[in-house]
Amino acid sequence: MTTPTTSPSLQLRAAPLFAGLALATLAGCAANSAKPAAATSAPAPAVATAPAAVGASVAPTAAPAAAERTWATFGAATATTAQGGFINTFSYAEKAGDVLMDALTTKGDMLEVRGNFVAKGASAWAGLGVSIEAGNNQPIDASGYKTLRIRLAAPNGAKLRLRINGTDVKVRDSGCFPSFTQVVTAKDTVYEIPFSRFAPEAYCGANGATVAQTLPRFAMVEVADTSDPVKARASHFSIGAISLLP
Repeated sequence: MTTPTTSPSLQLRAAPLFAGLALATLAGCAANSAKPAAATSAPAPAVATAPAAVGASVAPTAAPAAAERTWATFGAATATTAQGGFINTFSYAEKAGDVLMDALTTKGDMLEVRGNFVAKGASAWAGLGVSIEAGNNQPIDASGYKTLRIRLAAPNGAKLRLRINGTDVKVRDSGCFPSFTQVVTAKDTVYEIPFSRFAPEAYCGANGATVAQTLPRFAMVEVADTSDPVKARASHFSIGAISLLP
């Protein structure tokens, strides 16, 4: 069962997502982890230039690949980023009540995500997290970029699933855009993860979108804590500045 909280621009379809997640569990995909970047604190917020028009029907603006591009920074607001992108929360479980998600909060320039895996129903899979849309909710052409730069921390440690999503609703709802699993510690760390390390999960087969297919209409970055199978524990992780590197 899922209890998503979404922005007006995004309606998450729970049933296909659950099916994809269940198949992903059966596939037994191995988690990988990127080494942290040299910097261990958030980069100075860059000024993001977002198109004035909003709407999926508008062609994305070609992204300059010569410099770092800010995707999201955070302040006091929990509904949108400083760049105007919606922050969507979601939670899901095979059986009702096995995951509970708290309201988002912020601490300084970090978005705080909290919840609990309850495991009373012995679900085989569950998760909770956020998807963070591009500035002004306008997909961009990110085909000239090579690396995702993201600041993360988890007080009790965590393996966080990062996913880059395009605009194809069918692929998004099936969980078949490229993903990568990052081991995160309590230390506030900036990770630089090459897009070449992202891939659709094995269960997607021919339905999975490659990085090359995703980046030309890059719409959102997803960060999730998953538990497959569900074990009772608290979930807490923090997300800081996100940017794209050429």
